[in-house]
Amino acid sequence: MSTGLEELEDLKKGGYLRINKFVSPLIAALLWADTLVSYALFAMQTYLTDVWKLSFTHAAGIMNIWGGISKVLQLFILFFVDTLLGNFKMLLVSNISYAVGMTLLIMSMPPVLANATGTCKKYEPECIGQRQKVLFYVGMALIAVGMAGNVVAGGNFLMAHEEEEDTYKTKDLRFFSLYIGSLVSIAGFFVFPYIKQWLLLFGVPGIYLFLTIFDFLRGCNEYKKSGPEGSPVIDVCRVLVAAALKISQPFPPDTNQLYKEDDEGHKSFLPSRFLRCLEKAAIILPDQSLEDQETLSAIAVAMLFSVLCCATAGVIEIERLKVVKRHGLLNKPDEAVPMAAFWLFFPFFLLAGLDSFLSKGVDAFYERGSPDPLRHYCPHFTYAVSGLGLMYSVICVYVVGKISEIGGREGWFQDSLNKSRLDRYYLVLAGFGALNLIIFIPLAFLYQKHQPRETSTGEVVEDE
Repeated sequence: MSTGLEELEDLKKGGYLRINKFVSPLIAALLWADTLVSYALFAMQTYLTDVWKLSFTHAAGIMNIWGGISKVLQLFILFFVDTLLGNFKMLLVSNISYAVGMTLLIMSMPPVLANATGTCKKYEPECIGQRQKVLFYVGMALIAVGMAGNVVAGGNFLMAHEEEEDTYKTKDLRFFSLYIGSLVSIAGFFVFPYIKQWLLLFGVPGIYLFLTIFDFLRGCNEYKKSGPEGSPVIDVCRVLVAAALKISQPFPPDTNQLYKEDDEGHKSFLPSRFLRCLEKAAIILPDQSLEDQETLSAIAVAMLFSVLCCATAGVIEIERLKVVKRHGLLNKPDEAVPMAAFWLFFPFFLLAGLDSFLSKGVDAFYERGSPDPLRHYCPHFTYAVSGLGLMYSVICVYVVGKISEIGGREGWFQDSLNKSRLDRYYLVLAGFGALNLIIFIPLAFLYQKHQPRETSTGEVVEDE
């Protein structure tokens, strides 16, 4: 599961967020709270399978859709920040949403409202009524808004205070917010896996979240507050509307006939071989530079790692199923499989390589290919695409599962991992990844071939 703090770390690595020692400890505490809540939500799929008795595919589907929505929301929240609210107000709204969401999530636990709803207090499916389910889904939706809002507004708010000196007058706030906050979150990483009481597992981060929000509100008078500064998305929409209204007009061969700003700092426009109905922002690019090649190569390597990761996971799952059958564990899903956890090193190593190369390649691609006003949207656009991928994976599992049942055959996804054939699904994903890589390579060459280049005289031209 992706966490809000993980995304903020990616923003820092990509140069979008640079935090120094003078940054507000109160805001930092909110980010640590994000981490602590994420530790608890990491166990949510287990909660759905053990308490709600959902199949692992159903539970994974719920969490993937939730994770996808929380990533896609970042783009919309950033738009509202730029046009309506500003960073400080958005932080207030997102943390209120966060707090209400955690409250509803805790209230959805069977023991909390058992007397009010007339249900039992056990962690069993019959003890979870319709009201608890409504509270759960509404709570998870509000948590998604809170997490996305903290990633967007929190990062921008930190940058606004980047060069600020120490403006906080009370040392107790600093001590609680930074040192105690970080210690609690780090301790949670080691302690949470051993907490078996569900109410305690979600209640502890909920209480900590309320404390950090209260702490954040205490410092309201000291923050640098700025209103919305306008969104470049509005300008993009204006370009699209103008292009649609002029769709019947021929594209002028002379670029001087195009409307463009001549003020210092504005980029001129350049006709494009593709999308000639739009005026393409001219970005000065070197002729087939080494940076372009490294960017596309990094993305290609990431795609190769994804193929190897899925293929390796498939092979390991085949070996795991052999161990399951050999020890008669096919109908014993709760029994531990006698197999070394070291096997997981290989797919996780490849997964780490995938993430590293993909982040490097995509960040560099957006960095050079985006106009300056839209640049702060780039990392959130990347996460939005990732979120769509998470939601697409739910559809993919459903379709593959239905196809595997054609002809009356037993489907690949059963009520337990031991009965399922995840190995085949992993190999299908590896095949899709390989096909994707095969399509990407010629497209990358075409992209480089048709990129505008700068001549020795400084003129930007496009190859025919």
